[in-house]
Amino acid sequence: MSKEYKFLIYAIEAYKQKNNIPGDQVLALFKQTGVFDYVMHSYAALHVLGTQYLLNEFEEIIAQRQFALKKPQTAI
Repeated sequence: MSKEYKFLIYAIEAYKQKNNIPGDQVLALFKQTGVFDYVMHSYAALHVLGTQYLLNEFEEIIAQRQFALKKPQTAI
């Protein structure tokens, strides 16, 4: 298993514990909002951050992306 996947598992577990939700729901949320790809592509920068900073980063990304997903699309 790659170090990126190990880190992703760590991130999922930390988010799961902080928010008291099942891991499969966290993974689905991470995939839907792009956190999964963000973690995999930004491993080098993220793995040195503290857990609380990392979780705050995820929550900010999730909030922004969920807002964007709910925002009605306007016709051009």
